[in-house]
Amino acid sequence: MKKIHIKNFLRGQFIFAVFVIIFMMQTSCSSSQNNSLDGKTFSIQTMEKDKQETAVAETCLFEAGFFDNIDCHQYGFSKGKYKADRAGEDLINFEATMESEKEGKMIWKGEVDHGKLKGEMVWKKEGQADVAFTFSGTIK
Repeated sequence: MKKIHIKNFLRGQFIFAVFVIIFMMQTSCSSSQNNSLDGKTFSIQTMEKDKQETAVAETCLFEAGFFDNIDCHQYGFSKGKYKADRAGEDLINFEATMESEKEGKMIWKGEVDHGKLKGEMVWKKEGQADVAFTFSGTIK
């Protein structure tokens, strides 16, 4: 009689543990998917902060965990990993750093809200003062 109770108890514990593991995996996966901007491409306008005359049209994209402004390749910058955090139902904040051997690095911080992207970027290069930029655009 006791053996049957122990077997049933252990079977119940095992089933409970399996459900907990499945729930945790689904929560973890859905959380990272919801925060992801992967597969999105944006047409943006970038300019030095408060200098409308410096505005240029550019394209940036999020792919496989990387952020890339393809128009910056001509200056030696390459794509950089990005971090994204959901801040609301349709609002995702992100940060990324692109680096160039000769031109330093660009630190991008922004948000995507209902298909619109906006934020600030700082270009840091040894031997020069940091240059602040703003950017905004829409999904392609």
